[in-house]
Amino acid sequence: MTKDPSKIASARASAVYRALRHAIIEQALEPGAKLPEDAIGERFGVSRTLVRYALGQLAAEGLVEMRRNRGAAVAKPSWDEARDIFDVRRGLERLVVMRLAGQLTREQVARLKQHVDSEEAARGTNEPLSIRLAGEFHIVLRATSAKCRRAPG
Repeated sequence: MTKDPSKIASARASAVYRALRHAIIEQALEPGAKLPEDAIGERFGVSRTLVRYALGQLAAEGLVEMRRNRGAAVAKPSWDEARDIFDVRRGLERLVVMRLAGQLTREQVARLKQHVDSEEAARGTNEPLSIRLAGEFHIVLRATSAKCRRAPG
Protein backbone atom coordinates (compact mmCIF):
# COMPACT_ATOMS: atom_id res chain seq x y z
CA MET A 1 0.00 0.00 0.00
CA THR A 2 1.56 3.31 -1.07
CA LYS A 3 1.22 6.52 0.84
CA ASP A 4 -0.27 9.62 -0.74
CA PRO A 5 2.68 11.89 -1.73
CA SER A 6 0.68 15.04 -0.91
CA LYS A 7 0.06 13.76 2.63
CA ILE A 8 3.75 12.97 3.06
CA ALA A 9 4.71 16.46 1.84
CA SER A 10 2.13 18.03 4.12
CA ALA A 11 3.44 16.06 7.11
CA ARG A 12 7.01 17.15 6.34
CA ALA A 13 6.02 20.82 5.98
CA SER A 14 4.11 20.51 9.25
CA ALA A 15 7.20 19.08 10.97
CA VAL A 16 9.31 22.01 9.73
CA TYR A 17 6.62 24.46 10.85
CA ARG A 18 6.39 22.92 14.34
CA ALA A 19 10.17 22.81 14.81
CA LEU A 20 10.68 26.41 13.71
CA ARG A 21 7.71 27.64 15.74
CA HIS A 22 9.05 25.88 18.82
CA ALA A 23 12.54 27.33 18.28
CA ILE A 24 11.15 30.85 17.86
CA ILE A 25 8.83 30.68 20.86
CA GLU A 26 11.49 29.07 23.06
CA GLN A 27 13.84 31.86 21.89
CA ALA A 28 16.39 29.45 20.45
CA LEU A 29 16.06 31.63 17.34
CA GLU A 30 16.36 35.29 18.25
CA PRO A 31 14.32 38.12 16.72
CA GLY A 32 15.87 39.17 13.44
CA ALA A 33 17.64 35.82 12.87
CA LYS A 34 17.72 34.92 9.19
CA LEU A 35 15.84 31.80 8.10
CA PRO A 36 17.47 30.66 4.83
CA GLU A 37 15.19 28.29 2.92
CA ASP A 38 18.04 26.21 1.51
CA ALA A 39 19.72 25.61 4.89
CA ILE A 40 16.42 24.78 6.59
CA GLY A 41 15.47 22.44 3.76
CA GLU A 42 18.81 20.68 4.00
CA ARG A 43 18.52 20.37 7.80
CA PHE A 44 15.06 18.77 7.56
CA GLY A 45 15.59 16.91 4.29
CA VAL A 46 12.77 18.75 2.51
CA SER A 47 12.44 20.95 -0.55
CA ARG A 48 12.58 24.73 -0.43
CA THR A 49 8.93 24.71 -1.47
CA LEU A 50 7.96 22.93 1.75
CA VAL A 51 10.16 25.28 3.79
CA ARG A 52 8.54 28.26 2.07
CA TYR A 53 5.10 26.89 2.97
CA ALA A 54 6.09 26.47 6.65
CA LEU A 55 7.59 29.97 6.71
CA GLY A 56 4.38 31.33 5.20
CA GLN A 57 2.35 29.77 8.02
CA LEU A 58 4.70 31.30 10.58
CA ALA A 59 4.46 34.67 8.83
CA ALA A 60 0.66 34.46 9.02
CA GLU A 61 1.03 34.05 12.80
CA GLY A 62 3.35 37.05 12.98
CA LEU A 63 6.36 34.97 14.05
CA VAL A 64 8.30 35.40 10.80
CA GLU A 65 8.81 38.35 8.46
CA MET A 66 8.98 37.55 4.75
CA ARG A 67 11.27 40.15 3.17
CA ARG A 68 11.19 40.56 -0.59
CA ASN A 69 14.52 39.60 -2.18
CA ARG A 70 16.08 39.14 1.28
CA GLY A 71 14.40 35.98 2.53
CA ALA A 72 12.70 35.31 5.82
CA ALA A 73 13.71 36.29 9.34
CA VAL A 74 12.34 35.84 12.83
CA ALA A 75 9.94 38.71 13.47
CA LYS A 76 11.05 41.67 15.57
CA PRO A 77 7.79 43.25 16.68
CA SER A 78 7.89 46.67 18.28
CA TRP A 79 6.58 47.02 21.84
CA ASP A 80 3.39 48.55 20.45
CA GLU A 81 2.88 45.67 18.00
CA ALA A 82 3.51 43.09 20.72
CA ARG A 83 1.07 44.83 23.06
CA ASP A 84 -1.56 44.93 20.30
CA ILE A 85 -1.11 41.21 19.59
CA PHE A 86 -1.52 40.34 23.27
CA ASP A 87 -4.56 42.61 23.56
CA VAL A 88 -6.23 40.89 20.60
CA ARG A 89 -5.36 37.44 21.92
CA ARG A 90 -6.70 38.33 25.37
CA GLY A 91 -9.95 39.61 23.85
CA LEU A 92 -10.42 36.50 21.74
CA GLU A 93 -9.70 34.23 24.68
CA ARG A 94 -12.24 36.13 26.77
CA LEU A 95 -14.90 35.59 24.07
CA VAL A 96 -14.14 31.88 23.83
CA VAL A 97 -14.27 31.47 27.61
CA MET A 98 -17.65 33.23 27.74
CA ARG A 99 -18.98 30.86 25.06
CA LEU A 100 -17.66 27.81 26.91
CA ALA A 101 -18.88 28.83 30.37
CA GLY A 102 -21.20 26.17 31.74
CA GLN A 103 -20.64 23.83 28.78
CA LEU A 104 -17.38 22.16 29.77
CA THR A 105 -17.02 18.68 31.16
CA ARG A 106 -14.96 18.09 34.30
CA GLU A 107 -12.20 16.65 32.13
CA GLN A 108 -12.10 19.74 29.92
CA VAL A 109 -11.97 22.05 32.94
CA ALA A 110 -9.17 19.92 34.40
CA ARG A 111 -7.22 20.13 31.11
CA LEU A 112 -7.49 23.92 31.00
CA LYS A 113 -6.57 24.21 34.67
CA GLN A 114 -3.57 21.92 34.16
CA HIS A 115 -2.36 24.12 31.30
CA VAL A 116 -2.72 27.32 33.36
CA ASP A 117 -0.98 25.69 36.34
CA SER A 118 1.93 24.61 34.11
CA GLU A 119 2.24 28.13 32.73
CA GLU A 120 2.22 29.67 36.21
CA ALA A 121 4.80 27.16 37.47
CA ALA A 122 7.14 28.05 34.60
CA ARG A 123 6.75 31.82 35.09
CA GLY A 124 9.90 33.21 36.67
CA THR A 125 11.79 29.91 36.53
CA ASN A 126 11.65 28.87 32.86
CA GLU A 127 10.69 31.91 30.79
CA PRO A 128 10.92 30.22 27.35
CA LEU A 129 8.54 27.49 28.52
CA SER A 130 6.25 30.07 30.13
CA ILE A 131 6.11 32.08 26.90
CA ARG A 132 5.37 28.96 24.84
CA LEU A 133 2.60 27.84 27.19
CA ALA A 134 1.06 31.32 27.21
CA GLY A 135 1.02 31.28 23.42
CA GLU A 136 -0.47 27.80 23.30
CA PHE A 137 -3.32 28.55 25.70
CA HIS A 138 -5.51 29.79 22.84
CA ILE A 139 -4.84 26.54 20.98
CA VAL A 140 -6.07 24.54 23.98
CA LEU A 141 -9.14 26.78 24.19
CA ARG A 142 -9.85 26.32 20.48
CA ALA A 143 -9.59 22.54 20.77
CA THR A 144 -11.90 22.58 23.79
CA SER A 145 -14.36 24.82 21.96
CA ALA A 146 -14.39 22.47 18.95
CA LYS A 147 -15.11 19.47 21.20
CA CYS A 148 -18.04 21.33 22.80
CA ARG A 149 -19.58 22.05 19.37
CA ARG A 150 -19.30 18.41 18.32
CA ALA A 151 -20.80 17.06 21.54
CA PRO A 152 -24.50 16.17 21.34
CA GLY A 153 -26.64 18.73 23.09
